[in-house]
Amino acid sequence: RQNSSGRVYSGRAVRDGATPLLYLLFCDLPILTHLVSAFSLCMALWRLRRERATIVFYNHLPHYVPGLVVARIFLRATCGLDLEDGYSADEVWHRRLINRSLLRIYNFLCGDVALVANSRLREQVSARRAVICYGVAPAVRVPDRPWSGNIQVLFSGALMKETGVAQFLGALEILSTRHPEVFQRFRFVVTGFGEGAEDIRAAAAERYPGILDYRGMVRWADYRSLLEQSHVGLCLKIPGYSLADTTFPSKVVEMAAYGLLVTSNRVSDVPLVLSDDCAFLLESADAESRAAALVQIARDPERAA
Repeated sequence: RQNSSGRVYSGRAVRDGATPLLYLLFCDLPILTHLVSAFSLCMALWRLRRERATIVFYNHLPHYVPGLVVARIFLRATCGLDLEDGYSADEVWHRRLINRSLLRIYNFLCGDVALVANSRLREQVSARRAVICYGVAPAVRVPDRPWSGNIQVLFSGALMKETGVAQFLGALEILSTRHPEVFQRFRFVVTGFGEGAEDIRAAAAERYPGILDYRGMVRWADYRSLLEQSHVGLCLKIPGYSLADTTFPSKVVEMAAYGLLVTSNRVSDVPLVLSDDCAFLLESADAESRAAALVQIARDPERAA
């Protein structure tokens, strides 16, 4: 992750299990990092000039454009686009102009196939084949969770107003004041980062110690343990924001795979992937609805299980 440290990371090839990974040259300085990334990608792709390559480009990023030109025009490679975040109408005008222009370039050069994160994004690509991919999850043995004691609730990902941080904290306030006996049964664990992280950190330390636990960024092994230990998984993206319409919260697939009761607003394609029979889909995105859902879960744990 770029943080202007000035460090230079040399390219290297490694394996993650059976998957080969190639890390390109990376220089952690503003502007220069994009130039170096673009150049190193072009050099790596040029080594494929004798191969009949299929190359998928991620998310119409600007520093991939030179590599895309090399791949499509000079290497005659089959190029695809993996679009996880499209443009939205509520972006500021110059960012919207840049994003739309980049997407036109990618659509022109990646006309073979596209992977998109939800059905709305299919409207933004012009590939001959567009496939919706909601995410992947490992095949795991779902742990046997007792619901008779404390109920652990996991809230993870980007922590900002669009993902429901204010409503989450509002629900905790409602539970603690109106339903204190129910509130004491819950243990809320929050992971991730964003503009709302400090509010959650302060609430965990000052208002709800022992009930709310903010972990920040965690390693995959630690997050997997949280998935195995938790009963309920929250997806609280607010309908109406571009983040809800132009992305898909892939964590709901992961939470469902680990057997958590997914509690989500009706955003993106979540209702298409998870029905009311296997998830708790909220009709409203306000704090009252979230608190009411948690009260219902605590008072009817057999149905929640």
